[in-house]
Amino acid sequence: MTDKNPYENQDSVDIEDFAAETEEEKKKKHSFFNIDDEDDDESLEEDEEEEEERVPEYRRVRKEIIIVSCCLIVLLLVLSIVSLIYGFSKNKNYNNLKADYEAYVSKTTASETALNNQIADLKKQVEELTKKDPAVVDPVNGSSYKIVATAGINVRNAVASSTFANYDLLPDNVKTLCANNGGNVTIEGGKVVTVLETANNGSDVWGRIADNAWICLKNGDEDWAVKQ
Repeated sequence: MTDKNPYENQDSVDIEDFAAETEEEKKKKHSFFNIDDEDDDESLEEDEEEEEERVPEYRRVRKEIIIVSCCLIVLLLVLSIVSLIYGFSKNKNYNNLKADYEAYVSKTTASETALNNQIADLKKQVEELTKKDPAVVDPVNGSSYKIVATAGINVRNAVASSTFANYDLLPDNVKTLCANNGGNVTIEGGKVVTVLETANNGSDVWGRIADNAWICLKNGDEDWAVKQ
């Protein structure tokens, strides 16, 4: 016996006409699909929230550490910049003060050197004046002194000088009292000379008998000439 197609026993087959769906059925289907979409969106959001909740705790801590570290780095950079600016300002002030100090020291040194030079010049002038024009202790215009030194005395061109007086420049009344031995001008003991003025040189006493002509009247405690 041969099997037959079940559709052979029927004259026709009913095929559902989808185009003939009512508007109501379409709305139901459409609303069904929309509900499914909304459910899907809500489920996705819930999944995302659950996934966020499932983020490991160490990742959150690490994120906070990174943020704090970045803030600290920024703060350190700001402090470094401020420190550099402050350091440059202080360095500039130090250089200005150093320059002022060096200028002051230089000026003071120059002033000190100038004052020392002036003092040295004044001392030199005093010494020269002392040698050339010693202080007169006892002016005795025309006083007579007798030479008591047995060996006689030398006639010098200034007080305490080692140079003899110039015989040719002496006045005649003094030349007659002096002896000229090759430029060595002396006066013998026992002769009387006129002393125009006297001057001290330490413990010695000198007397001027003419211009640029001096004799030692007293050598320390020893008299070489005595007043008449």
